[in-house]
Amino acid sequence: KTQIANMALALINEPSIQTFEQATTPAEKILKLFFDQVYEEVCSEFPWNFCTKAERLAESESIPIGFTNSFAIPNAPKALRVFSIEEVGTSDPDWERRGNELLINAGSCSIKYAYKVEDINIVPSHVERCIFTLLASRIAIPLLGVEGQNLAGYYQQMYTNEVRPNAQLLDANEGKAKIVEESAV
Repeated sequence: KTQIANMALALINEPSIQTFEQATTPAEKILKLFFDQVYEEVCSEFPWNFCTKAERLAESESIPIGFTNSFAIPNAPKALRVFSIEEVGTSDPDWERRGNELLINAGSCSIKYAYKVEDINIVPSHVERCIFTLLASRIAIPLLGVEGQNLAGYYQQMYTNEVRPNAQLLDANEGKAKIVEESAV
């Protein structure tokens, strides 16, 4: 976490920190406040390979209003966002997420979802770049005041237009063999 936080600080030309777990300096306090929020936001924006699971859901005991069934969304690891519903018997059924339950008009279902990975050491470098760029956009104004407005906007735009799309492309192609042309040699 500290390494990623220091990359964000470097982007806004602020000195690095040793840790933000104890949070004694203003920079450490701001990083502690924003880091997990930004990390979860990045994880939930795209079905990244390192933090996406597909799982069949167990039917829950509650009786949903407006739907025929409810299914329990996994608590551990923390489900951040449901990307898709599969194996429901009908195509594109109506569904709704309420807390840790998925309400649907189907007898069974599986979901593909993003979850929060507790071991940040397994986050790939292209996703780390997403985290520290977005984090820089969020901490620039609290750390630098009015002078940070331009940096905050710049890094938000950079994240949206360049960093995230490039990371998504890298992640989507992960594990796919490149096509190798046969040579005449």
